[in-house]
Amino acid sequence: VGTMARMLAATGLAGASASEILRALNPRGKLKALHLSLPLDQQQAVAIRANVERLAVDPFKDSPGARNVSGYAEFVGDRGFFEIDCPQGLAMYYPQAYDDYMAYGATKGRVNIRWSAAERAIGIAGGPIVIDGDEGQAQAYISLHLPVDHSGEPEMFLLAGLRNSHSRYAPRYIPNKLNP
Repeated sequence: VGTMARMLAATGLAGASASEILRALNPRGKLKALHLSLPLDQQQAVAIRANVERLAVDPFKDSPGARNVSGYAEFVGDRGFFEIDCPQGLAMYYPQAYDDYMAYGATKGRVNIRWSAAERAIGIAGGPIVIDGDEGQAQAYISLHLPVDHSGEPEMFLLAGLRNSHSRYAPRYIPNKLNP
C-alpha cells in the first residue's frame, strides 16, 4: 500500500492535495488483485480497486488512525468506498480521546470516502459498522469532515451502541483526555 501511495504521489496521478493526504496517512499494508486504470485522456478519472490486507494508517487532522484493517477498496476519481472485512478484528486510535489504540473484535461494514475540491476537504461516512467482540456486539456510524488546509475545523461524529455486554468493560470506553 505504501509503495502504491508513493507512486501515485510521485507521478502526480494523485494530485497535490491527495499526495499531501497520502503522505500524512503514511499507509502500510498489502494490496492483492490490484486493478489500476490510467486513462490516456483527461476526460476520465484514475480508477483503482484492490483487496487490502492489514492496512495501517496514521491519524490525520483529528481523524482516527487504524491498523490491521482488511477488506476491499474501490476508488474512481474523487470518490470511493472501503468494505471492511476483518474477521480477526482491528485496532483504532482516537488521538483526541485516548492514549493508545483500541482493539476490536470481528468487524464488517462500509465506509464511503469523497474528496471535495471546492471545500478542499475529505468527507467520510460509514455505517453500520458491525463489531462482535468479547465486550459484546456493537454497531457504529461515523462521519468525518477533514479540511486539508486551515480553511475550517475538522469534524468527527461517532455514534456507537453496545449490547450484550457487562459493566466491567465500561472503563475501556471512557475517554482519558478530551478537549471541551
